Amino acid sequence: MKSFLPLAFLSIIGTSYGQTPTWSSDIAKIIYGKCSKCHNPNGISRTSLMSYNQALAISSNIKDKAVTKGIMPPWPPDAKYKHFKDERVLSTVEKDLISRWVDGGAPEGNPSLAPTPPVFSKGSKINAPDISLRMPVYTSKATSEDLYRCFILDPKLTANQKIEQIEVLPGNSDIVHHVLIYQDTTNKPTTLDNADPDTGYTSFGGIGSDKAILIGAWVPGSSPKILPTGMAMTLFQKSKIVLQIHYPKGTSGAIDSTRINIKYSTSVNPREVFFQPILNEKLINNYPFLFIPKDSIRTFQQVYTIPFLDFSMLSLAPHMHLVGQSYKVFTVTPSGDTLRGIDIPNWDFHWQDEYTFKKVQKLPAGSKVYGVAKYNNTT
Repeated sequence: MKSFLPLAFLSIIGTSYGQTPTWSSDIAKIIYGKCSKCHNPNGISRTSLMSYNQALAISSNIKDKAVTKGIMPPWPPDAKYKHFKDERVLSTVEKDLISRWVDGGAPEGNPSLAPTPPVFSKGSKINAPDISLRMPVYTSKATSEDLYRCFILDPKLTANQKIEQIEVLPGNSDIVHHVLIYQDTTNKPTTLDNADPDTGYTSFGGIGSDKAILIGAWVPGSSPKILPTGMAMTLFQKSKIVLQIHYPKGTSGAIDSTRINIKYSTSVNPREVFFQPILNEKLINNYPFLFIPKDSIRTFQQVYTIPFLDFSMLSLAPHMHLVGQSYKVFTVTPSGDTLRGIDIPNWDFHWQDEYTFKKVQKLPAGSKVYGVAKYNNTT
């Protein structure tokens, strides 16, 4: 064995680097696994990457964005700090293959060796939803400023329901920047809606009710929220569902009618899941002075203490706006151990998501969850 291992190692290296990678044998599986989810006829990108010819046509652009600049596929979290489920990260080997493929003329290779392209459906990914609600048709009024518009949906629940799956189907993906889904048992949203002559009502930073409970969210490229087996969220009797939809400036005149689908849990006595904004502006170390003067960079720290029960964290969804620069979350347990949460070193307002841990992260009672947010208000 000692005499053969070095020879085998040298043989692998020599074969790998001695010939130009091909689409069929090397590149297709990378593109289909890391890029095609968005780059398909039913995806959020207008450029499809579902065949050799489509990849060939923009091969130089693929190398530039994926290898040279590292902006595709979009994945803001630092993978060296923490790994997440379904992360879109190209390895060093994958980047090298793409680079050498493009530099070598982007050959196809033997078509019979190419993997079968994945199938991406346009409609719902939740099979037979128990609740399917669509908001009324709305024409955006976002001219020179972004618009945050709320729409009330009534599931007409006569009893509490446990839900384990929820998805958003944007009616117009060209203008829907993101969607927050709330449930509310008060009449405040209805009052606000009735006071606004147009469809829905405008509300920034929430839906205008301090009793509202966040139950889901959608951003471009995100998948349906599917909780692990044996876990569920409660959708309360007589609650209204309120969608807060962000329409970017310049979308005035465009029409949207977004739908949500919800599936009930089939588990007996499922473990309760909460979608909570535990790190918020009220926990900032010098609240209420979240103030970033022009031409300045400021860092703020938030701290949330886990109360008297142990909790388990399934995922994280950091959120900042246009002057956000970086955001890190970590937990310090009562015993002094530090649990890594997430590190986004270069914040991008246009790529926000919910990031699910590969394994549930236990947070013992008394743990302190820290958020460190840097804002850049320079030119």
